[in-house]
Amino acid sequence: MIIIPDGLSYDKKVRTGSLSVRNVAFTSVRNNWIHKERFLYANEFIFVTDGTVHIKADGRVYDIEKNEFLILPQFSVLSGDRPSESSCAFYSVTFEGNIDVLNKKERIKQRLSGNIVFIYDLMKKLWTRYRPEVRDDAELDALFLTLAYELRAAADCMTDAGVPMQKMLDYIHDHINSPVDISDLCGEFNYSPDYISKMFSKTYGITVKKYINQVKMAAAKQLLVTSHLSVEQVGSAVGFDNVHLFYKYFRYHEKITPSEYRKLNR
Repeated sequence: MIIIPDGLSYDKKVRTGSLSVRNVAFTSVRNNWIHKERFLYANEFIFVTDGTVHIKADGRVYDIEKNEFLILPQFSVLSGDRPSESSCAFYSVTFEGNIDVLNKKERIKQRLSGNIVFIYDLMKKLWTRYRPEVRDDAELDALFLTLAYELRAAADCMTDAGVPMQKMLDYIHDHINSPVDISDLCGEFNYSPDYISKMFSKTYGITVKKYINQVKMAAAKQLLVTSHLSVEQVGSAVGFDNVHLFYKYFRYHEKITPSEYRKLNR
């Protein structure tokens, strides 16, 4: 038995309202890439992590940008609308089951405004755990069901009193290569530190500082594993001009050095 959000549980024997994963893929391409035409024999979930993916489904065009997801029902005809203008990356999950778990609409495109770091982590776990030779994986299905409820909660997350919370998240991600903090948000959006802290915690259940730390650590770990940048260059890419300070920061959060993390995960 695996516990998922909102007090729900998942058991292989009880699949009411559940989702069954059939395929998980991660695609990262350069500019001028276009999606090939194909027929969907099952539902498909697409989550863009970089750039913009241009898709046409049954004649309708979707421009899916970073941190947006698209859900298409089975029997759709999927193709590329036009080539990508720049590099792009996205996860795709083919699944069977009740699409109402994600949203009552049959075909939806939504932008996330919740704990995106956690959602990114769930997507990565789905992709790394998926094994094509395993037809029914209860834990994989439970992981996707957990993701489904997180996505629904994040997509339904509303701003309060007109505060542009999603724009604040975008600002943090866009300035991750600088020592961004709450004072930068105050200057950019003209709110007091106390008010931003209160609204951030209320909306996302996390402090501004902790969110920035999570984003920086996630970016640093990805660069350490997937790039050939030196540790000093990785530190600079996430806002640290002093490599010794980056080492100290990384070790405080991960309990190991950046070099040790790279060695263990490559």
